[in-house]
This record gives sequence, C-alpha cells and structure tokens, in this order.
Amino acid sequence: MQLKKQGHAKKMKRSIFLSLFTLMFMVVSTAPWQAGSTSFGTPAIAAQFPETVRVGIYFGGDNVSTVSLRSNAGLQIKALSPDGTSLPIWTQADANTCYIRKDAYFVLTTNGKTVEFTPSAPLSGERSGPFHLQIGGAQGDYATAAAVVLVLRNSGVKAYPAYENGWFVWSGFYLDNDAANNGKRAVADAIGSSNITVIPATNQRYTLLDANLNPVCLYGGVNGLLTVIPVVAGELLVINGKRYRGTMEFRRYPDSDLTLINTLGIEPYLYGVVPSELEASAPEEALKAQAVAARTYTYKNMNKYKKWGFDLTDTISSQVYSGYEGEKVQTNLAVDNTSGQKALYNGQLASLFYFSSSGGMTEDNVNVWGYDFPYLKSVQDPYEAKNSYNYYWQKVLTAADIEKYLLTSGVDLGTVLSVTTSEFSISKRVIKLRIVGTKQTMVFQKDACRTLLEFPSQMYTLGGAPTMAVLSADGSVVELPPGGLSVMSAGGMGSVPAGGSVAVAIGGDGSLAYTGTASGVFVFTGLGWGHGVGMSQEGAKGFARNGYTYTQILQHYFPGVTIQ
Repeated sequence: MQLKKQGHAKKMKRSIFLSLFTLMFMVVSTAPWQAGSTSFGTPAIAAQFPETVRVGIYFGGDNVSTVSLRSNAGLQIKALSPDGTSLPIWTQADANTCYIRKDAYFVLTTNGKTVEFTPSAPLSGERSGPFHLQIGGAQGDYATAAAVVLVLRNSGVKAYPAYENGWFVWSGFYLDNDAANNGKRAVADAIGSSNITVIPATNQRYTLLDANLNPVCLYGGVNGLLTVIPVVAGELLVINGKRYRGTMEFRRYPDSDLTLINTLGIEPYLYGVVPSELEASAPEEALKAQAVAARTYTYKNMNKYKKWGFDLTDTISSQVYSGYEGEKVQTNLAVDNTSGQKALYNGQLASLFYFSSSGGMTEDNVNVWGYDFPYLKSVQDPYEAKNSYNYYWQKVLTAADIEKYLLTSGVDLGTVLSVTTSEFSISKRVIKLRIVGTKQTMVFQKDACRTLLEFPSQMYTLGGAPTMAVLSADGSVVELPPGGLSVMSAGGMGSVPAGGSVAVAIGGDGSLAYTGTASGVFVFTGLGWGHGVGMSQEGAKGFARNGYTYTQILQHYFPGVTIQ
C-alpha cells in the first residue's frame, strides 16, 4: 500500500495509490466488491484463516530473465512430479551462489553481461537459444543422468542432465531448428551414435547454473513450476542479493514471465510489511494499529492474483513488502504483540484501507470508490502533524500538461480551455472535476479527481490557496489567510496578493515565495497524501502520542469494527 525509501527518496514514503479502479467518467464503474462483502463467506474464526501467504516478487511486466540464489547452509530446488509429489531436481550443498535462468535467447555481450534478446532483434555477441539435443533415451534418475553426462563430457560433448516428464541427457543451446540439426551431426560423429533427437523450444523451461554460470541441469514442466527451499529449515534465502524468509517458487506464464513467488507465514510476512508502510520510529500503539490493519488487509485479499499463483504483490498495488531486509525490532514487536488479531465487522473481515495523511478529515468510501461501507465513513482527524511530508502540497499545470495526462488515459478533449472543481464532499474533497476542451467536455468523478492528474490527494482547490502555510523556526506550521498579508522572508517584508492564481513555496527557513500565474496555467493547492479512506498513518501517530491505544485508534478510523 505504501512505498518507503531513504534519503531524498524518503519524500515518496507512505504514498497510497491503490489501483482498484480505472478512471470514472460521468458514471461510476462497477466495483469488484460489494458493501459488506468478505473474501471468506463465513464468520471470521481464527482456525479458518490460512497460515501462509504467497507474495509476488517478480510478475507481470517485470522483465527478469535470471535470478541469483543462495543460502548459508545450501539450498534445494524441487518440482512437482506428475503424481503431485515433491521431486528433487538439484541441490546446492554450500553457500555459493547459483542461478535460475529462463531457457530463452541470450547473448554474451562484450562487457561480459548475459542479456536476453528476441530473434527478431538479435544482439551481437556469443548467442545461445532454447533448442536442444536429447542424447539417448530416458534415464532412471538424476544420478544416472549425471553419470552419463560425465562420460559424454570426456568425449568433448557439453552435456547436462535434463528433466522433462522424466530424466534425460541433453546437450546444446541452439538458436533454431537448423542449428540444432547441424549440432546433431557433430554430436553423432563425436559419440558414434545416431540416437539423438532435436528438442524444440518452449516457454516452460529453466536452466540451472552453478556459481561459474555452467549449466548443471535443465528443467521443464507445466508453467515451469520450481520451488527453492533452504537445506536448513529457517535459514534465509538470498534472492538477487536480497534476503527473504520462507521459500521461493518460480513459474512461467505467457503474460508473467518469469514469476517469482515468496511463500511464508502470515506473521513473518508482516515483519516485512509494517516497517515498509510506517516508519519503525512511530509510536508503539500506531505501529500496532498498522500491524492489525496490514494483517486484516492480507486475509481480505487472499487469492487476488490467483491467475499467477500468488495472493498479493510486494508493491503499492497490495502492501509494500521488503522481505527480511526491511525488518526492524520495533515493528516485529508490534506484529508479535498483536499476533493473529484482525478487524471484524459483524463477525466478518473488514475491508481496511490506510494512507499517509488526511488533511484533517478522512473520506467516505462512497466518494472515492463508490460503494457504501458502514465502517468506511468520514471522521475527524485532529492529531495529524501538519509538517509531515505532503500535508500541504501544490501542483502547477499548464493546459498542455493536462492534455498529456488526458491522452495518457486515452482521453482526447482537444485543447484544454478550462478546468473547474464543480462538486465537493463534506470533507472538502473534490468529487467532480470538469474539464472543457475544444473537442468535448468531460466530468471526472470521485477517485479520478485525484488519479487523473496524479495529485497527492483528492482534497484541493483550484486557483490559489484557501490558506497559506509557513514553516516556523521550531518546525511547527502556521496557517495564514491568503488576503493582503505582509510576510517577512529572507528578502525582507513583502505583501501576499489576495485571490487569483498564486503559486506558494515554503522554504526550509520559514520563508514564503509566491508568483502570479499566467493565462492557461492552473494552480491546484491541497492537503493530505493518499486516497483518504480509512486510517491516516500520520493521524494514527498523533492519536498514539495523545495516549490512545491501537484498538481505540482503529475503532476511530473504522467505526463499528471489533479487534479479535
């Protein structure tokens, strides 16, 4: 749900841009869930909830061709045999790195990197492909195939064990069928046998490579399903240099190639989620509230990505999950001290959402995603820190900028003539945004009023700030009315013009800068960061600092829920 980075990138933390709906033009699109619905059709009894979660690490458009793996005590790579039992494929017996690579088209470039390419756009360098030769018939097991491989290698044939509906001995990584047939003749001459078959390319195979990038095994199966587990239970897996608990699963799908899935327990998963969503330095009760919210979200969204074999992503599309690398002592304690607890409404899982800051009042789900939930209503948010990042924000766009956003969303209004915030919710968020162009006029509704132009929040005004904000020397924020002010800045005393289009910038020293805007320039001035539905993380921290418990915090933001 949220992204957290360090240093300069920390400005991007806690941005909650859930991709639940596409833009809504004039009418609200059909929602994928209904009021009061739950992922489980029965009362929420602890024993009915799964103990593990499957998290997509690489998926969809992630273009990763090769993955490095290691574990301090070694790792095992297994598959599923036709009868559904576990089938050992290969074991890395020490802490050395090994690799799993798609069986595809690769080129070794001049700088020593191996890069995937397509036959229609070949790259220069030493190339290899997904066509192979099978030498002889089926072998009984991996050990038998490996013994044959040693004999063939002594004859100068670069062979390796392969599993595809049984164990075999294969050779070569050819670019096409013709190249494989040429290789077939060469291998036949080398070993004095014609029992050699060309194996055509498929999109279901992997090549397993040792630390020196030499092939040790080739595996092919339904969806390329492979599982990687540490030899010693509880040891961490290191995947592309990043540590994870649990096990890893590889799959290959036409629209998600390759897919890498981390399977682990719910609580250890939350160890990697909570500090990625809320900084570990936050008050203890706020961290506990975040842990319960994240756990509830996890259970509620199980099987969301079932088509690719996992439950949740590791990105803001679900909840940000950073694996073992992201864990902190304080947030692990928050997870442990709320172990198993989740938010229920009328005995069923609640749909909990959270975001960074509300600007003083949260939003009713009806005004964002269009459906009425009794526990997702607007509530006052009195304790947010007004100096948090993006609590105050401003975005200046030209007509041309807005036209680009529209075209990116597949909308052509022609030249933008005017933009109007035509309707507001009770929390002062824009719920209708009217844009007039030379070709047509459109009214964008609810969440589209935020996502269309990539605003931090839905709470904004157009054409100047409703209040001016000055950061004082002690770090507090002072709000000032915009009309006829005299402000002391680094350059001396100056007047702030009233009304009109005014761009405001707050300096780190408390200085205030402003510029009038020209015709065709639109100034959007707003409060808060995120969709505004559910729990404000900045607000939760404020409640905690004022003595509220995590249960009280959650029940404030989600009226009527119980924590069990």
